[in-house]
Parts: sequence; structure tokens; C-alpha cells
Amino acid sequence: AGLDPIGREDLLAHISRYREETNAAIVIVSHSMEDIASIADRLIVMKGGSIMLSGTPSEVFSHSDELIRAGLDLPQVTHIVNALKSRGLSLPDSVYTVEQAVSAILALRGERND
Repeated sequence: AGLDPIGREDLLAHISRYREETNAAIVIVSHSMEDIASIADRLIVMKGGSIMLSGTPSEVFSHSDELIRAGLDLPQVTHIVNALKSRGLSLPDSVYTVEQAVSAILALRGERND
């Protein structure tokens, strides 16, 4: 809590590296959807002591209305993609990282993100 952006990125990089090197399961409790979206393979969303949603980040973040009603926010890029969808762009429901947003937007233009 309270880490500066560089310190937060460094900590998340260390956690990711440790997970890759040891194949360990790591439990992170956070309200930062950007952090969770960048590192998690699986999410469990709790509400009132019960599991509200469970699945991959793509599966969980595709339930944006439910997450917001539960008092959680979405990654900022998901808000942007949802705003673009409300203006008629045909984008997937499960965009939760900048990389996914770039790929989805380029796909609309018939381009690839290599």
C-alpha cells in the first residue's frame, strides 16, 4: 500500500518472476484492478464473505456492471473500451489490459499488432 508507481511495478515484477521461477501459487488481495489485471491468472471476487465471481481475468472483467455494483472498479482501459463500445465500436467485452485494447482496436482496422 502506498508505493510509488515505480516501486509498485518493481514489486509486481518480482512477484511475477518468483512465480515463473518456482511455479508457486501466489495469493494477492487488492482493490487495484490495474495491478490484478497485469499479474493474475485467476481471480476470485468476494462480497459479504462469499464468492461473487471466479474465473480468469477475461471472464471476471467481462462482468463489469456486477463488479461496479459490488463497489469495485475496473481497469481504466476497460472504462475506455466500454466508452468506445457505447459509441458503436465492436470491441470484446473482456478487454482489461492496454495490450488487449491495442490489439482489439487494430483488429477493427484490419491491422495486426506484432
